[in-house]
Amino acid sequence: MTARRRHVVIVQRVIRQYRVPFLEALKADLDAREIDLSVVHNSPAREDDHRKDVACVSWAERSAARRIRLGSKALLWQPVPRPVWAADLVIVEQATQLLLNYALLARRPVGGPMVGLWGHGTSPYRDANPASEAVKRAVSRQPDWWFAYTDGVAERVAGFGFPADRITSVRNAIDVRRLAAEVAAVPTEEVERVREQLGLRGRSVGLFVGSLVPEKRLDFLLAAGTAIHAAHPDFELVIAGDGTLGPWVAEQARTHPWLHYAGQRFGHDLAALLKAATVLTIPHWVGLVATDSFAAGTPLAISREAAHGPETEYLRHRENALWIDDGGDPRRYALGIVTALEEPGLLERLEQGCRADADRYGTEDMARRFAEGIASALEAGPRRGSARRTPNQAAIRD
Repeated sequence: MTARRRHVVIVQRVIRQYRVPFLEALKADLDAREIDLSVVHNSPAREDDHRKDVACVSWAERSAARRIRLGSKALLWQPVPRPVWAADLVIVEQATQLLLNYALLARRPVGGPMVGLWGHGTSPYRDANPASEAVKRAVSRQPDWWFAYTDGVAERVAGFGFPADRITSVRNAIDVRRLAAEVAAVPTEEVERVREQLGLRGRSVGLFVGSLVPEKRLDFLLAAGTAIHAAHPDFELVIAGDGTLGPWVAEQARTHPWLHYAGQRFGHDLAALLKAATVLTIPHWVGLVATDSFAAGTPLAISREAAHGPETEYLRHRENALWIDDGGDPRRYALGIVTALEEPGLLERLEQGCRADADRYGTEDMARRFAEGIASALEAGPRRGSARRTPNQAAIRD
């Protein structure tokens, strides 16, 4: 008698372009293990699409979410198709405002599917709401399995009291291999053409790539860029991306000759821009761009004072990146960049470190880890009883 194929569902608020290769690779890996994967995601609200990089996966199912106001907090109800409630395992984002998570956890003891959480563990913001963080910790101890973004997140979740042998560190990443190949394929003449199109004259190029939103502190970057250019006139800054601050960046570029606005870039266009850059100047809220840095061989300069995503665990000071102790002062951040530009051999060493780490992270590895975690969760079955603190951190599955 043929064994029944297991069914796993991942529920996402939004599918971003960088997630598509991972989802495709994960589906293929699970299919080889005779596990079916479904993805349910919500139609993005206008405010959720500030980066203009929402993607579509042909086999995923879209479901319109509904926002519910509760005082100053906005909650989100994500209606899902009926088969989701009959799945063997449903994996949801770890977020306190997602009402579906509470419904799934409540249904679990009375015949509902097993529940997996996928997330950061704790908020990176120093001013995070203590009540919200307390709720997050309490909920984080409830699921059947944990899919932690990084090894550090896995350790923090285990510290909450969640069993370490039910945690998978997925090592969140982009498709590093593909981006590295795209960067390598960009000819020198095309890099020069990009420089000409942007009006670049200096040979030291700082590049910001990401969403143009207040959290990225572009005002800090502009002040730092002014100081860098004053001390190192060969330096110019390119800002690539889209968002609510796009018009402000365009206006600043008109009044600062060393500043250039490149708009949103993807694929080959992004690869050409990365190849033209000397250093990635992204002081605030660095996340997955850490793995873009590895793929391009272009080191990141990052502020120690800012909030960042867990992927910054991959960055090592003066080995594959620059961690700058700026104390929140853009002039001190600028000094760190100038020092790197003028110290003989440092940038070359950082570039080599980036390329070496490009082999350690990527979609293929992330999909394999995630699939192994899913298979382990299905094999282990639902948790029984309350979570216990597990002191042996080595037991965390990776």
